Amino acid sequence: MLAPALCPQAAHHPNYDDDVKPIFARYCFTCHSASEMRSGLSLESFAGVLKGGGAGEVVIPGRPASSILYKAVAHEGDGVPQMPLGGAKIPDQYIALIRDWIQQGMLETAASQPLGNVGPSLDYKPTGDRKSVV
Repeated sequence: MLAPALCPQAAHHPNYDDDVKPIFARYCFTCHSASEMRSGLSLESFAGVLKGGGAGEVVIPGRPASSILYKAVAHEGDGVPQMPLGGAKIPDQYIALIRDWIQQGMLETAASQPLGNVGPSLDYKPTGDRKSVV
């Protein structure tokens, strides 16, 4: 019998209902719920996240670095408001969970299928240090 630390475990794929919604409830619902939809955005439901806000979509499945929602909570990107507005940045482990949720296709529940293309990030930027092969 293998020791528990040596047994392979199923990878955890974050989902909206179990992992992301509780973060939004704690840090975002004050301004982005069905009753208070600042910028036309409600994060209170999975459908609301998919719908986006007054300026359009806020998440791109499989592409956290291109998603306004991720940039806002991670305090990254020019011209993207830092959320929560006027508050402290949410803890890094929650930001990482939101990033992973978007990267892995934005599952709604543990039984859901990923949305869009999931795989290596399309946000890759080559360094320019390529050597030619002869």
